[in-house]
Amino acid sequence: MYKTIKGKILFLTLLSLALVIVLFHGRVQQGWQYVYQGGLQSQGRLGQLTPEERQWATVAWRYIENNTQPVTGLVNGSDLYPLASVSQIGDSMIAILAARQIGLIDKAEYDRRLTTLLATLQALPLADGVLNRHYRTTDAAMVNSAVKPAATGWSAQDIGRLLIALRLVRNLSPDYAHYVDKTVLNWDFCPLFDSQGTLLSGTRQNGKLRTQDELRLGYSEYSALGFQLWGFSTANNIALPYKNIKIYGIPLKLDERDPRTTGVSNALLSTPYLLAGMEFQWQIPGNTEQSKALRRQAQNIYSVQQLRAQKEGILTARAESSLSTDPWMIVDSIFASGYPWNTLDGSGNESVKFFV
Repeated sequence: MYKTIKGKILFLTLLSLALVIVLFHGRVQQGWQYVYQGGLQSQGRLGQLTPEERQWATVAWRYIENNTQPVTGLVNGSDLYPLASVSQIGDSMIAILAARQIGLIDKAEYDRRLTTLLATLQALPLADGVLNRHYRTTDAAMVNSAVKPAATGWSAQDIGRLLIALRLVRNLSPDYAHYVDKTVLNWDFCPLFDSQGTLLSGTRQNGKLRTQDELRLGYSEYSALGFQLWGFSTANNIALPYKNIKIYGIPLKLDERDPRTTGVSNALLSTPYLLAGMEFQWQIPGNTEQSKALRRQAQNIYSVQQLRAQKEGILTARAESSLSTDPWMIVDSIFASGYPWNTLDGSGNESVKFFV
């Protein structure tokens, strides 16, 4: 349980630092256009941090300081455990941007961290030109969840998160634009899409590669926005089939597909909706109705967690957590496998041991 809580703390620290940029940056435009032109947007308060907020950010940054590997610049996805997913690499990059924006680090440290991290990204070992799911943070080797050398496949959703981080670096720090472009051009994106433009994940087992769509309500919309920032057409990943459920009388959209047949969990989570709001203001270019639906879902997800705290006295902030032992990941869902507040492992199985 303690390791689960530490995983949640990592998520919240990175999220807090991303939010700090939103609060600090100052300009307000349409979310998508603002990201594209080099910033972020928020409808929340803008301006300097309060002393309490600066203390939160300082504590959050301590995790990055304690878990950065000096040779690679990569940050451990779990405390003191030398493993990072591609998505977590994106998280750490956004954390560095945020720390510089609010003055937690000076320009010299910012440049040192970013230069080291970008150099590592340019030299990352690839399997058939595609990023691996996990890398060892000490030497950037391709590994599996147990930090054993392996080319295990890729996650298009994780890559989408990293693409968002790289776009922010490119726009907020134009001096690095050439190096960011060079990094992205190293990667082969063709295996990530089927002929209809649907994002795919890849799994390598026993020397064989198996691909399947990685459509997942919430994350699909968010990762699609990341690919669109780099000119990819991802319309097939936006409007997914869903059914309506209610918790405390509040309607929520849930992926209607059966995970037993799709092989993809239908767990309803906070993370993608929070990120889509902070970084894109829930705006999907050219799709007003879907943008409204994304915003409404985010509000309702927040409301049911708030009501759980009020009605049951359980402080609730559901999200994924990386672990340093088997099952390697815990998914604290709002709803999954027929039940609210269900906790699953990374394979979508109920994990009673970590149930909260």
